[in-house]
Amino acid sequence: QNSEEVIRAAIRILDPVTPVPPEVLAAVVKEAFGMTATVAKDEDALAEAALEARRAAGSTKGSPRLLLTEVARAAEERDAAQLVGLVTASQAEAGESYWLIRLLQGRSGVARDTLHSAIARALISVQ
Repeated sequence: QNSEEVIRAAIRILDPVTPVPPEVLAAVVKEAFGMTATVAKDEDALAEAALEARRAAGSTKGSPRLLLTEVARAAEERDAAQLVGLVTASQAEAGESYWLIRLLQGRSGVARDTLHSAIARALISVQ
C-alpha cells in the first residue's frame, strides 16, 4: 500500500472526526461473536467484552490481517458489514480486539497534542 495512504489512515484512526456510535459498536460485537455487549458508562466495558468474546471464539488463523486503511474506511463509512468483518478478524493476542474497539470509539489513548507534535516532527525530519 501507498505510504501516504497508510499514514493518513493512521491519523484518521488516532484522531477521528466522529467516532463510531456505541450502539453501532455493541451491535457489531454481537453480530461478530454472538454475544450481547451492553453500552455502559464504562467505555472500556465494550472493548473488554470484545476481547473476551474474541478469546472465547477461538483461533482466527487464516483470517486476513487488519489494515489501517480498511479500519479507517469502515469507521468513516459506518459500514456495519465491514466493521463486523474487522472485529471478527481481529486477534486476541496483544489485545488487538480491545484496541480496535477503543480506536473505533475514538479513544486511542494518544492525546491530540501528542499526535500533532509527532506529525510536526515527522514533517520537519522530511525536509
